[in-house]
Amino acid sequence: MNPTTKNKVMVSLICSYVSQAFNTGVNMLARLLLARLILPADWGLFAEALLIITIGGAMRDLGIPLHLIRDNGKKYGSALMLEGIMSLVVISLIWILAPQAHIWDPRLPYLLRIFSLMLLPEGLAMIPRAFLDKELLVDKALLCELLQIGTFALVSLAMGHRGYGVWSLVAGHSTGMLAYSLSLWLRAGRTISLEFNKRHIPELLFRSSFLFFNGLVGTSLGYIDNGILGSLLTSHEVGYYFIAYTWAFLPNKLIFPSLYRIFYPTLARYKDDVERLFNIYHLGTIILLAVELPVLALIFINAQHYVLLLLGRQWLPSVPLLRIIALGPALVPFNRLGIAVLKVHHRDKIFFLSSIIGLVSLLVLGWLLTLRFRAMGMAYANLISPGSLVQLYGLALVLGGRLWKMAFDLSLLYAVCAAVFIPIGILFHPASASASLGLGFIGMAICWIIYYAMFGKNIRAILALRRGKDEELSETDSEVLA
Repeated sequence: MNPTTKNKVMVSLICSYVSQAFNTGVNMLARLLLARLILPADWGLFAEALLIITIGGAMRDLGIPLHLIRDNGKKYGSALMLEGIMSLVVISLIWILAPQAHIWDPRLPYLLRIFSLMLLPEGLAMIPRAFLDKELLVDKALLCELLQIGTFALVSLAMGHRGYGVWSLVAGHSTGMLAYSLSLWLRAGRTISLEFNKRHIPELLFRSSFLFFNGLVGTSLGYIDNGILGSLLTSHEVGYYFIAYTWAFLPNKLIFPSLYRIFYPTLARYKDDVERLFNIYHLGTIILLAVELPVLALIFINAQHYVLLLLGRQWLPSVPLLRIIALGPALVPFNRLGIAVLKVHHRDKIFFLSSIIGLVSLLVLGWLLTLRFRAMGMAYANLISPGSLVQLYGLALVLGGRLWKMAFDLSLLYAVCAAVFIPIGILFHPASASASLGLGFIGMAICWIIYYAMFGKNIRAILALRRGKDEELSETDSEVLA
């Protein structure tokens, strides 16, 4: 890794973290206030609409933005043409098929038609976003992302305060995306080579085909639970589940997108150097889990205090859902950044198979368990992930026995978290909200101190990138991560 690339990685990582921290902070603060302004039934309606719009976005993208990052060519003009055409096609399909959505809620068809218009500016923004990510110029997108989340917060809160309900969320997301797309093109448009060549289109479609199917299935896997719940339960219950899921995955939303956004193009650059590939993957997974585990443990122990303090009494039915869903991110440690390893090695068939297995499992088990346990059944179904075993097999094909070393290090993270939080949960339960939360934060700090003592060299390896110290970085990698 040459010094220029190292500096780009570090600057991009810092900017990505700043952006993600600000975006998540403002987004969560806005959602906290909106949770008190908007009824659970309207949140459930929004969750059902978001399922359709997100799947429509995956159909529009055709896997092309991710392919642009891993491809050596610069077919941005042809990709932009495809994104524009597919945006209009998907919007038209949603407008035609929207009346069928009345089986979930009579208000949903009209809501979908308006919400679907966001797909055009979102699609056009994917090309400059892919360009900046590939070139490790994430800092150039920083202001655009801050503008997006700021616009969402201002518009949604202003409308929510005036009693517009679910329309506050739709308007906030749509105007935020429009501001993001326009500002992104203003920042990056001059530096992108937009050569429109029709000969590139068949190649783009073919080379990104598995990424498209993977993205479509993966997106369905992430949102289909709202569709199942909407078919079987009331909008109120869907709203409780949606809010519980949103807050259980708060730690994931704060750190994972930043890591993935930087580590994916970095892994793509070193895909032919298996040792280096493993070092980067190992380092990222340790950082991700070390930050997340104590926070998830805090949420699990203090779920009721967490909901009462942040959301209010109207959301108390979501407490048991929150506890169960919070366990999910901790159950698949290899797979989080492992997805990027599979993609850069073009193991798209393995990833696709794992996604299909996971989707079928969630459809069948989610439906059956929801019939038996209502929304709690879907929470249980999300913890069962047979597709992750297929992904683990794919990682073993790429990385071999190195995964055993990684498994040992990850087991230490779990052991420390359990040793700190199990006594807190047993000895100090029940306790007042202030005492329980205070002990939880102390436990979280203790875990992070121990983790730094155990894996501090990994963090210093990242800091060495900024200083451009080739020899120090190589020594650290070989000693700690190899």
